[in-house]
Amino acid sequence: MGAPTQRVAALVATALVLAAAAGGASAAAVAPAAAAAAAAAAAAPDVYHGFDGATGAATAAVDAAVGRVDGVERVAAAAAPKPLNFEAKGGKLLANGKPFSLLGVNWFGFETETALVHGLWTDQSMDSLLDAVAAMGYNSLRVPLALDNLLANPVVTAYNGGVAANKQLDGKRMLDALDLLVRKAADRRLLILLDMHRLEAALWPDPLGLWYNDRHCEGDVVAAWTSLAHRYCGSWNVFGADLLNEPHGANWGSGVHEDDWRMAAERLGNAVLEVCPRLMIFVEGVGNPPVTPVVGPDWAFWGENLAGACAHPVRLSNPARLVYSPHVYGPSVARMDYFEDARFPANLDAVWEAHFGKVRGCSAAAMVLGEFGGDAGVAKDRQMQERLVGWMRARGVGGFVWALNPNSGDTKGVLKGDWRSVDTEKKRIYGRLPATDVRRALADRKPHRG
Repeated sequence: MGAPTQRVAALVATALVLAAAAGGASAAAVAPAAAAAAAAAAAAPDVYHGFDGATGAATAAVDAAVGRVDGVERVAAAAAPKPLNFEAKGGKLLANGKPFSLLGVNWFGFETETALVHGLWTDQSMDSLLDAVAAMGYNSLRVPLALDNLLANPVVTAYNGGVAANKQLDGKRMLDALDLLVRKAADRRLLILLDMHRLEAALWPDPLGLWYNDRHCEGDVVAAWTSLAHRYCGSWNVFGADLLNEPHGANWGSGVHEDDWRMAAERLGNAVLEVCPRLMIFVEGVGNPPVTPVVGPDWAFWGENLAGACAHPVRLSNPARLVYSPHVYGPSVARMDYFEDARFPANLDAVWEAHFGKVRGCSAAAMVLGEFGGDAGVAKDRQMQERLVGWMRARGVGGFVWALNPNSGDTKGVLKGDWRSVDTEKKRIYGRLPATDVRRALADRKPHRG
């Protein structure tokens, strides 16, 4: 998503903006070091800062701007900007009345038994990996969470305390670490989508595939979401709530309180909006249950099936806050029949339209893919991803790549196993998608015309 020079330029731009906003060293004071770092990076390899001289120089400029020593923040962050006013209108996502292109990446770990984003057991830190996300051109993160971790708030584990920047995690609990991630992402002008990914950290998939199980009732989910809404409504960069990851055991439009995900999404979403009216509410599709309308001759991936949404739309207290958020994968995750069609990959457009795309023609809600991706090292998977990116570009649909993490077994990550190197094929494919610059969106408050 940009050559090494562009990645360093992104780091330098962050340094300049944060320095000016914080009222510390002026942009003019930072500019010489920033320019030198950018010039030195022209031949930098495809790895992130801290591992070669050029990108290390760029990191030093960023550290100086935000007041970090060895990656640890030592001064107060810049004054928080006013949150962007996100809304769905005419099937598009808008921010302050203007089209906004989301291009994010999933960074998982909080939803597991470590209760912390993964990768910090290496010589990387939360700071260095967030710098990598920003440098690759992403403007947002989807952060998976687990209900039981939110309720119990355990002490975080699985990080390398020998890294100076990671010492700030010593003795911290999950919500402390999540606060830290939100704040550090804000410093880099990265948006955050919170995702209720699991009911239990030690259990995936849940056999029921619903928003409750034998240990947690719907009331627990409501309590967790309203608590998160209270906690982060004042954090300008937390912009959305993905109500439940892949409710594969639910129906859509059955009218039955216990299994109709459409009805449950309304209850959960309205509870969030009652606490924090500005948040966008992300509603995923279901799987392939018997009552839900069929999606054609082929099954959908979990979370992909929105075929019932035209006949049975989600009705929020504020319809402008609704985002439909299907998940789309390739054969590295599951070998669907349509991947073996003689017309592949040209046949996929019709498959996606049947599964979720047609909702754009019957609803004013926005559409953002909550997860998409696959193993770019597999030829057929690479073809599928390239076709999907073309489908998204043609329709103005954004999304969150799964995942930053290289320890995603079936899809692999945008980072390779060393948590430093970039998967160049994924970078090439996803680099075709637009990403609105959050800094510019925050600075540009003029009303949209046309």
